[in-house]
Amino acid sequence: MTPQRDNPYPDRLAPLEELVNVLEVEDAARRKLDRAVYGRIAAGLGSETTLRRNREFFDRMTFRRRVLVDVRKMDLSVDLFGQKLYTPILVGPMARHQRVHAEGELATAQGAGAAKTILIVSRDSSVPFDRIASRAAASVWYQCYPENDPARLRDAVHGAVAAGAKAVCLTVGAPYEPFREADHHNRSAQDPARWPPHLRQRSNPQLSWDLLPRLREWAGVPVLLKGILSPEEARAAVDRGVSGIVVSNHGARVLDGAPATIEILPQIAEAVGGRAPILIDGGFRRGTDILKALALGAKAVLIGRPILWGLAAYGADGVRVVLEMLQSELALAMGLCGKPNLAALDRALVKIHRW
Repeated sequence: MTPQRDNPYPDRLAPLEELVNVLEVEDAARRKLDRAVYGRIAAGLGSETTLRRNREFFDRMTFRRRVLVDVRKMDLSVDLFGQKLYTPILVGPMARHQRVHAEGELATAQGAGAAKTILIVSRDSSVPFDRIASRAAASVWYQCYPENDPARLRDAVHGAVAAGAKAVCLTVGAPYEPFREADHHNRSAQDPARWPPHLRQRSNPQLSWDLLPRLREWAGVPVLLKGILSPEEARAAVDRGVSGIVVSNHGARVLDGAPATIEILPQIAEAVGGRAPILIDGGFRRGTDILKALALGAKAVLIGRPILWGLAAYGADGVRVVLEMLQSELALAMGLCGKPNLAALDRALVKIHRW
């Protein structure tokens, strides 16, 4: 359990420079945001089994550290699709950042750039992709869903790439809008949520693997498949030529009962066999969480909710500080484990306990 200090600023937010971890940033965002907005972002689906599992599975892992290793020169850089990244930490795609801050994704891009971090922009962003790309000081990628009209997807991808997207991330496994019970409880009596009388589409439910060759042709940049949760589908994706995969249960906001992403990662890494880079998201709150994923086969980690917490409470500076906290924690954990760079990481660093 993370120790919580007494809040010395009961009537206002603590100064950003006094916060020491991501959980304190979340507490600041909870105080700043409207209850319904905070609840919609923080909540999982159904009984929130997967939401809890995303965090709890990290506690089953311990490090096998190595001592008497020269760790004076720490290097967290990683090569990904021809780009050398400062660290293996990216900002994952999330919709409508203006829900939490007036400048929305423009402030997120500013904060991510200041932390030398790639931003993946959601199809459902509050601000047009070209404006976000023009503000970004680091690379931006574009996230999309399968559309009922392929021409619409083609045009969106063409537009994003023309505006500077260095990669395209296709989200799969979320064809319908989920019913979120937390939304129901957070609505007012005058605007009650009701169980939808029919399924509401989020993306094309007729999607097949045949879309991938067309998407790769339209993009002309690396294409990643986001939403992979099984070794079989990871292998199938790589067999069909995707540039990379993202192990994701969509923040536990689509299907309750799905596995934790860190839980399934070792099996997926084994299935892929190094043929394509694996990225992952889902419950990452500490640098030690990120280190565990990197040791188990991930090339990089996508951060979601903590970015919105930082944005909501402190704007672009909040985004920057969240990323810098995680970068610093990762570097410290690597140094204490005797791992001066990412190439030194391997599966032997982490022991998984079957409690």
